Parts: sequence; structure tokens; C-alpha cells
Amino acid sequence: MLSDRESSAESDKWLALAQTGMALMSSKNPTFGGALGEAGIAGLGALQKSRKAYDSDIMSLLGMQQKIQSAKSLDASRATKSTTGFSKELDRMIDNARAELALANSAAEKYFKIQPGDPLAGTEDRMISMIPPDVQANVIAARDRLDALNRIAMGGGTQFDATQ
Repeated sequence: MLSDRESSAESDKWLALAQTGMALMSSKNPTFGGALGEAGIAGLGALQKSRKAYDSDIMSLLGMQQKIQSAKSLDASRATKSTTGFSKELDRMIDNARAELALANSAAEKYFKIQPGDPLAGTEDRMISMIPPDVQANVIAARDRLDALNRIAMGGGTQFDATQ
């Protein structure tokens, strides 16, 4: 799916260029500079719309990847717990911790920014994390709680580290 989206993003660049050319040819502006400006605005608008769709698709894929990982982790831990007979209360606590982590990750996703690259300079798009410290702390705390509960469920108990 990602490779399809990458090729679609590449073709969107060419379609934006074609839109620029068509807007240039259909301009009612009497001067070449004015017509070129109108066409450039139309082409840039199409390119921006394409990039926003691409960014949205990437964020959706990241969210989907996190949900798949959570589901795999849940299946693995339930398979282990069913043979060792852990309590329903612990299962409920783990499910709540997973939901808390998913919620914290969802809140953090809003703070990612895609910085577009410059093809002429040879740079690529890059994802920049602008997560505020309190949101990041919530993600870390939720992940740590889930890890601790999973260790308990697997029979590993809790782990104390005085350096942290």
C-alpha cells in the first residue's frame, strides 16, 4: 500500500505540472506574467492538496501499524496467560493499559509535521515530531504501565531500577 501511495505521489507532481500548463493556456490575463502567476498558483494549489493527502495517508498507516502491533501483542499475551491461569482482573488491567496507550499515541499523532523536501536540492520529505513534553510523558507512562503489567502476566514480576 505504501509503494502504491509513493507512486501516486510521484504522478501527482506531474499532474500538478500539467494543471499549471493548462491554467497558463486558458488564462484570460492580458500579460504573460499575469497568466504565469495564475497558472503557478493553480499548480501549487494542486501540489499542496496532493501533499496533504499523502501526509494524511502516512499518518493513517502509522496508526494502523500501531493498532496491528497492539493486537499482535494482545494475542500473544492472552495465549501465554490462558495456559498459566492469570486472573480476569489482570486481563482487564492489561486491556485498560492498552486502551490508555492507544489513546496517548492518538493524541501524540496530532503533533507530527511533515517538512517537504526540495527535489532541486536533492532533499526528501521528513517527519518532525513536535510533541509537547506533557503529551510525550503520557505516552511513556502508558507504555511503561503496559510493559509492567505484561511482565507480571508473563511471570516476570516487576523490575526495579534505581537509576531511573
